Amino acid sequence: MKKIQRLLILLYLIQVSLASENGMDENPDDLSTMERPPVTYEVILYEQMENGQWQKEQKAITIWAMEDFWSQYADWEIVDLNTKTITLKKPFST
Repeated sequence: MKKIQRLLILLYLIQVSLASENGMDENPDDLSTMERPPVTYEVILYEQMENGQWQKEQKAITIWAMEDFWSQYADWEIVDLNTKTITLKKPFST
């Protein structure tokens, strides 16, 4: 749970930083009136298969709303996160 909170804070800060760099709003704390541009991340997914092997999938994803992204990957664990890459893993479950 703490990882998700830290992640959401980091993503909030990234979005505020991007918005202020683009001159989108004079007040970066007022996100309600700001249109946020989409952000593209390199997403690396590690999924454990039934035989115990890990399958890796790598793709670029354009994210318009972080809430939508996290709802899509709600059952994945965060391995690494930075301003360009999100790495997630999903252990095998029966």
